[in-house]
Formats: sequence, structure tokens, C-alpha cells
Amino acid sequence: MRPGPGLWNFGEDGGVAIDIRKLDADHSILLLAQNRAARCRRPAASVPLSWTYPQDALLALKRVVEERQAATPVATGVAPEQLHFNYAISGDRPAWRPLRAFDDGRQTYVEFPASLAVGEAPPLFLVDRKGEAQLVNYRLQGRFYVVDRIFDVAELRLGLKHQDVVRITRVDGAQAKRRKS
Repeated sequence: MRPGPGLWNFGEDGGVAIDIRKLDADHSILLLAQNRAARCRRPAASVPLSWTYPQDALLALKRVVEERQAATPVATGVAPEQLHFNYAISGDRPAWRPLRAFDDGRQTYVEFPASLAVGEAPPLFLVDRKGEAQLVNYRLQGRFYVVDRIFDVAELRLGLKHQDVVRITRVDGAQAKRRKS
């Protein structure tokens, strides 16, 4: 149906066309929308008007940033033969339990399931030879904790009354061979 005088026409692209045949005395048009108003003085035959809602633009920008972060590699310049997967994961089995841990000879990476993004993330503690735990600096990159050092034993702990504890232990070559068999 073709729009008549003063009728709205919703286009395929989500745009709106208005056919106005009679103008105010000063030849202006006042358009009222749910959250916006626009006045156009002495319009030509076809005047494009548009407005955006800041919260929609912010959400779109946030989506773009999240997509770029998801596509960003956790590490660059690392050859596969430099990766060491000789880590054992033991302890409790919370939803955030890591899938694996590995290092590249310089940094240690702890990979978590995607569910980590919707819940609390556990802090990472390094455990020394005496069994004492100390909080270590790490950063969250996608689904990975990236620790800027190699460690022998670390623990992830979360909770107050009932604390979930997951231990990550680096195993030597002989232990790793025994684990595979």
C-alpha cells in the first residue's frame, strides 16, 4: 500500500517514510517519535532524517569489542613444540574447574570452560614447598588465566563456608609418561 498524506510507511530496512502534503505556515515539519522530536524547516522533496539511541550504539560497540577479544589469540609467536602440557588438575569439581593448564617456557596458561564468564572467577594462589599459599598476579584473557611465570603448584579457591579448591601441579617427564599409560 502506498502511503497517503500524513501516513507512515515502514521500509524494509527498518526506516520510516512520511508523505506530508501540507506544511505549516513557516514551511516546517515537526516529527514526533517515542523518544525524539525533529523539526525540519523548508524541506526539499525528500529530506532524510535519522537519530540514534546512545544505549543501542553502546551495546553495538560492546558487542564488537567482545567479538574482537574472542578472536584475539591468547599468545602469539609461540611454536607448538614449545608448549608443555605436563600439568595435573586435581581436587574439587566446581563448574569453573579448569579444562587444562600448560606453559610455553615463559608463561603458564590455565584454560577454563566458557561457564566462567557467567559466574564468579576463583583467585589463583601459588603454593610453595612449605605448603603456604600466596596470591599471584595473573590476567584474564578470554577463557584463560595468563600467569607471567612458570609454577610447580597452584590452587584455585572460591567460597567462604564451603571452599572449593582445585590444585594444579606441574609434573616431571616420568610422572607425565606414567599418567599417559
